[in-house]
Amino acid sequence: MPSGGSSEPVHWSLSSAECTGNAAARQAAESPATPILGRMDAVEVGLQARVRMAHATLGSLATEHRLDLLHVKGPALDPALTGEGERSSSDADVLIRPGHVDRLVSLLVAHHWRLVTGFARGSAFEHAANYRHPHWGYADLHRSFPGLTVPAADAFDALWADRATTRIAHVECAVPSLLDQGLLLLLHAARDGRSTRAQHDVRRAWEEQPASARSALRERADGLGAEVALAAALGELGRHADDRTAALWRYYSEGGSRLDELRARVRAAPTPRAKLRVAADGLRVNPEYVAMAIGHEPSVAELAQARRERRRNALGDVRDLVRSRLRGRTR
Repeated sequence: MPSGGSSEPVHWSLSSAECTGNAAARQAAESPATPILGRMDAVEVGLQARVRMAHATLGSLATEHRLDLLHVKGPALDPALTGEGERSSSDADVLIRPGHVDRLVSLLVAHHWRLVTGFARGSAFEHAANYRHPHWGYADLHRSFPGLTVPAADAFDALWADRATTRIAHVECAVPSLLDQGLLLLLHAARDGRSTRAQHDVRRAWEEQPASARSALRERADGLGAEVALAAALGELGRHADDRTAALWRYYSEGGSRLDELRARVRAAPTPRAKLRVAADGLRVNPEYVAMAIGHEPSVAELAQARRERRRNALGDVRDLVRSRLRGRTR
C-alpha cells in the first residue's frame, strides 16, 4: 500500500452499497427502503472494516464475472498463522490469475477504483498495481508474487489447485491453502526487513511449526522456485551467494542504501537489455510516488525538485561508498 494512504475513518452512507459491484447490493440500493436509508446519518467505518469490505467487494466481482482471484494476507490469513486476533492490514491484497488481469482492471475502473501506482513502477518486481476506492480504500492487485520464480501462470495454477475458502465480510473468498499461506507469509517477511511484523511472521510460519511442516514448506518452495526468497526470510542467503537475485533479497531482508538497491536490481535483471532499463529507471523520478508523498498531483516545479533530490541522494550514496572503501584499504 502507498505509505501516504490515510488510516482515518471515512463516512459511508448506506446508499453507497451500489458501489460494491455486488448485484444483491445494487438491488438493495434500488429497493423501496432506499429513501429511508438515504435519510439515515452516515456512520464511521474504520480502516480494518474498510479492508474487509474491499476484500468482499473484489471477491464479489471475481465471482460474478468468473475470474480466478486469491485473497492473501490481512483478514484472509488463517488464525493458525496470525496468533491471537485478526492480523491488521492497510489495504486488501489479492492475487489474480495472470490471464484475468486485464478483465479485472476494466471492472475496477468501471466500479470507481482509481489507479494509484501501476505494475511497472510499483516495485522492483513489477508484481502489483495499487488502486483506491472512495469508500473501501486501497487494494493491491498482484499479477505475481515476489519470490516465486516459476512462470506466474504456473505459480497461480499451483496455488489455485490447492485453494481453500474463508468468509470475509460475509462473502466467501478463495484463499491459498494453509501451507501456501505460510510460504507466502515467509516470502513477504523476506521483503519486510527486520520489522517486528516480519519477525512475528517468521516465528509463526516457521519457528513454531513442527519439523514436518517446515519440510513441507521447503518442498513447496522448491517446487515454486522460491528457494532464494525463503532463504532470505530464514537468514540462509549464504547458501545461495551465486544466485543473481541473492543481493536483491539481501537488500530487502537486511537493508542498505539506494545505491545498494540499484546495484542489486541491476544484478538481478535477467538480460543485458533489462539491466540497462533498470539502471536508467533508477535515475528517474517516479511521479506516482511523488504524488503519494505530497498528497496531490505534482507540478512541474515539484517534479524538478524531486529530481534534484534524487541526484543529491545518489551522489551522497556514491560518496559514502567511496569513503567506506577507502577506510577499508587503510586498515
